[in-house]
Amino acid sequence: MIRRMIENPEHVQGATYLLWVAHNLERVGDRVTNICERVIYMVTGELMEFVDDRSDRDLNALK
Repeated sequence: MIRRMIENPEHVQGATYLLWVAHNLERVGDRVTNICERVIYMVTGELMEFVDDRSDRDLNALK
């Protein structure tokens, strides 16, 4: 996305908004996961942690 912003400076503002939206959606997802973990604990008494290993694969794909 940075490359596209450099190539097309008129798209910088829109791309910046998209990055901001993506960041906030990720934060919402993290908070929903935390809520789910707490609800499971309240109902079952079992500590569960949801781990998403896709982020590691995604980072490796960028290299």
